[in-house]
Amino acid sequence: MSEYYDNITETNEALTPDEWFKTEDIGEWDKNGHLKIIDRKKNLVKTMNGEYIALEKLESVYRAAAIAANICVYASITETHPVAIIVPVEPALKKLAESLGKLVTATTKLNRKAIFERYEKDIYVAYGNGNGK
Repeated sequence: MSEYYDNITETNEALTPDEWFKTEDIGEWDKNGHLKIIDRKKNLVKTMNGEYIALEKLESVYRAAAIAANICVYASITETHPVAIIVPVEPALKKLAESLGKLVTATTKLNRKAIFERYEKDIYVAYGNGNGK
C-alpha cells in the first residue's frame, strides 16, 4: 500500500516512515525464527494495576469449559483483575454441585465458609505470608 486515497492524515497514521503498514498485530518470534501473531493491540485493555490483558483470549479459554454456555469478561474500574460473568450450562452446573458436596448449598450457591476451609492453605500461600498460615 502506498497511501490512502486523498487522505494524507490516515496515510501518516497507518504507515511508518519507511512505509511499513502498521497492522497493530502483536507477534512473537518462535525458536525457529518464525513470527507468530498472538493478539491485536486494539484488543488489549489495561487493568487497575497496570497490566494489559486480552479479554477475548480469556473468553475463548473459559468458554471452552463444559460448564459455560456463554461468558463475558471485562476489566472492572474497581478491581485489579478481570471479572467474568458466566451463563452456566444447567445440567453441568448441577453435576458439578453434586460433586462438590458441602462446597455448595442445596440451591447451588457457593458455601463460602466450606470453600474457605477447603482452600484456606492455598489462599494463604497465594495472598498471605507464603507458608500457608
